[in-house]
Amino acid sequence: MRLIILIILLMVSSNGANKIDKIKQNTEKCLENVIATSAMMECLDIEYTARDKELNQTYKKLKKLLNSKTRQALKKAQKQWIITRDEDMKLIDELYMSPKFEGSLYRITRYDDIITLTHKRTIFLQRLINTIAMTTDY
Repeated sequence: MRLIILIILLMVSSNGANKIDKIKQNTEKCLENVIATSAMMECLDIEYTARDKELNQTYKKLKKLLNSKTRQALKKAQKQWIITRDEDMKLIDELYMSPKFEGSLYRITRYDDIITLTHKRTIFLQRLINTIAMTTDY
């Protein structure tokens, strides 16, 4: 039984990972040839835009798969996630914009943290999609 659960978890978590990896690969390729912080920030901005677009597409895809009641629960959860994300972003800003964390490295770290918030939400929603796809009676 444990083996079956492990296999299912691996299948659910791995589906959709290639697209997410392509975004990261594009960012890494962009960063390979840059030295200036401003150029690095441009690479991260491209990644954030791609991650945000992917999150919106994943949300819409999941929404189409749900019945009315579950769709409302998704909408409520997504609104709450946005509130939490915004509070997390305020925390990130408080930390990295304080005088203790001066320097361009922290600007890059700050942006990467913001990208990570979006990326993790996309992965979570994609797991829900994958779970539904494995269930024939949903």
